[in-house]
Amino acid sequence: MDVCDNSEDDSPHEISVFVDVPEDHLLGSSDKHREVELNKAAIDQVLVAVRYTLDHHSQSPGTISIRLVSDDAIARLHERTMNISGPTDVLTFDLSDEQSDHEDGEAHRVEGDIVISLDTAAREATNRQHALTHELMLYAIHATLHLLGFDDRNESDAAGMHAEEDKILTALGVGAVYGRPVN
Repeated sequence: MDVCDNSEDDSPHEISVFVDVPEDHLLGSSDKHREVELNKAAIDQVLVAVRYTLDHHSQSPGTISIRLVSDDAIARLHERTMNISGPTDVLTFDLSDEQSDHEDGEAHRVEGDIVISLDTAAREATNRQHALTHELMLYAIHATLHLLGFDDRNESDAAGMHAEEDKILTALGVGAVYGRPVN
């Protein structure tokens, strides 16, 4: 299935979501499988999360493409782009111009690609006993924060970034997702 959704035409941001997994794609461990349904409402919530993150940080209009893929697909990309084997939850690719400011003093335009593992999101959502949509929103916000210059390379920066993710999710009515304990 390859679906593109770029709703909310009055937004200054161009955000697209593509789902690149077979329609019969099953997720879960060998003893427990479940089919993941991504309906328009779930995709819209991911779009809302990214738009809110950009707006919350007073970001000028941006263009972001979000691709939801399988663990196998993200593992291949992880190996090819970062030389790290195995799947990961989300990869962020900053495609914006290196200049941080335009001549008129306006902040640079955010442009980037976000790749999210649907398999990993489904596993984590199950482990943390919350909706898949909430996990996808977390990953999309995390990647958008990277595009805005946030970093999580050291413990202090990671704590600040995760706190910002949970702050945004709380403002969106979801509540803390990263900070929830694993059951």
